[in-house]
Amino acid sequence: MDSGRRGRRVPARRRRGLRAGPATRARAFGLAQSGLYAVQGLGILAGRAAAQAIGAPLAVGLAGLIGVTAATMLAVSWTQLHGH
Repeated sequence: MDSGRRGRRVPARRRRGLRAGPATRARAFGLAQSGLYAVQGLGILAGRAAAQAIGAPLAVGLAGLIGVTAATMLAVSWTQLHGH
């Protein structure tokens, strides 16, 4: 990871963390981390179900297509919101 990207990411983390008071900051980050673990677990279950239903190669290809589509939509939204 280059220093330019890291430099932009750290202040964003700090801003999110500062929304919670000092007494609840660790709890807020713990809750966010738990949510990420839960979503990753659901993704694994969905991937397994898709692979069993349509076959692993097609499921992997579909997951890639969904990922590229989501990333493109987010990039377009970001560009429209921030005017870059």
